[in-house]
Amino acid sequence: MIYDQFEVDLMTEESTGVKRLFQIICPIIDILNNGKILICDELEASLHESVIFQIVQLFQHYQKDKFAQLIFSTHDTSLLDTDLFRRDQVWFTQLNEERATDLHSLVEIKNVRKSENLEKGYVSGKYGAIPMLNKKFFHELEENILG
Repeated sequence: MIYDQFEVDLMTEESTGVKRLFQIICPIIDILNNGKILICDELEASLHESVIFQIVQLFQHYQKDKFAQLIFSTHDTSLLDTDLFRRDQVWFTQLNEERATDLHSLVEIKNVRKSENLEKGYVSGKYGAIPMLNKKFFHELEENILG
């Protein structure tokens, strides 16, 4: 981009987030305009949460006759928001005993109030889908760091 007093090379001088946004914005426009499906692993990678929120809202409110869809995985718990998603749109993955992935919907979980803070419920483990942490490893790490 060339401005009146200086020149900027977006691909070398901008942040990773701006570069990522430029990489996905044209495909998103194509998907929305042509009723396609975007499947993305960790959509939030390098993007600010407000940008992700706006992208999700684009898909939620775009022309309904185009039937564009967004399917994505995320580690951003701030997106667990009932103002953004219906309960049937939120799914969780959990490794089972055989290390296979089980998939379950928020709708399938009992005793979830409509006004519940989903982010807090998720982080506390109420819905499952919490990573299998090696507690021994973290205990040893803590002992080595703190002495």
